[in-house]
Amino acid sequence: MYKNKKSALDLSINTIVIVVIAITILGLALYFTRNVFTTIGDDFFIVNEQLKSQIETALSQSDEPLYFPVTDIQVNKGDSKTFSLGIRNKNDATLRYGVIITSDKDQYGNPFSIDGWFQYVDKERSIPPTENHIGTIKLIMPKDVSSGSYLLTLEVIDNGKSPPDNIYASKDFFIVVTS
Repeated sequence: MYKNKKSALDLSINTIVIVVIAITILGLALYFTRNVFTTIGDDFFIVNEQLKSQIETALSQSDEPLYFPVTDIQVNKGDSKTFSLGIRNKNDATLRYGVIITSDKDQYGNPFSIDGWFQYVDKERSIPPTENHIGTIKLIMPKDVSSGSYLLTLEVIDNGKSPPDNIYASKDFFIVVTS
């Protein structure tokens, strides 16, 4: 009878030790997971502030109203890439603008459609005189696009003017689609 009490006591002590170890491991796992994601989030905002600062500097040092340093984009079918752009209002009045991306020709001189290739804010925005706006454009390359080179144009449209004088700034760039 005395032996059963000792077994029960050993079982209780083993259970308590296992529970303490499990709680300790769970706590450490939660601590490390929280630190990993907090660090990633902090770096994300630091990079965004650095990028914003670089774009602001490039716009202030340049006489150009559009900062879009991309000229040749290499992308695989089904992949996506994000690009930054900056727009500077060089006018004396508020600039009401929109951004559009148009397709020109592929490497063989054929017209092509870019429906679904880009995500960006396409509604009208405004910039006070001498101010800048910084935004992003996301390229999402469909899987069914043929490999090759495509010429596109990014245009900033001044909504206060009539065509053909409404193009405030523009930039041609290539997308090279690989497998």
